[in-house]
Amino acid sequence: MKIRRHKHTKRVLQYYRTNFKFDTKLFNVLIDGTFANEALNSKINLAEQLPKFFDVKENKCKLLTTKCAIHETELLGKPTRGAMLILKQYQLVECKHKRNFVSSEKCFKNLISESGDQKYIVATQSPSLKEIVRNVPGSPLMIISHNAINLEKPSQQTDDLVNKKLESKLGPKHDELKAIRELKKKLEKQEPQVKRLHRKKKAKQPNPLSFYKRVD
Repeated sequence: MKIRRHKHTKRVLQYYRTNFKFDTKLFNVLIDGTFANEALNSKINLAEQLPKFFDVKENKCKLLTTKCAIHETELLGKPTRGAMLILKQYQLVECKHKRNFVSSEKCFKNLISESGDQKYIVATQSPSLKEIVRNVPGSPLMIISHNAINLEKPSQQTDDLVNKKLESKLGPKHDELKAIRELKKKLEKQEPQVKRLHRKKKAKQPNPLSFYKRVD
């Protein structure tokens, strides 16, 4: 099972590296309270396990969060106290919300939608945040299932964007298509009319049997 999961992870990372220029030697994992809480319940030490998951050294895997995500765990109180303490150990990504905190969903959506060259892998157990990440093409999603860390396969929206890019590269561009259509019209106008040739009927040769006299 571990070997299969490892192969799956390599394929997914290669996909994002090829199509979205992800750095597969340095990983930025954006973690919310639900993921930290599930890791705690599953007895997964993220600081130890995530570098192993990506097969890199610890300094090549950054565990990140935001003030909004931490504030969210503080509001929920005792049930997420452990998750809050875990998140406070991670490096903070500066978001636009400053002291006007918003939900993790809104905060993370803003970060991955406007990340530019900075690529994030979003780690969450929240159903609503999962859907947000899937709907932003080129955004990898990490979850915990069956007490193990997993990287989801690319979403349909991501696949659609990749296919469109491939079609635009392989197929003729808009200007080229226009030029081809115009050339085709010109050729149709200049195409000569081919007249049908009527064959002359050849004179029939006399039947050679007619030269012989009839024998009574």
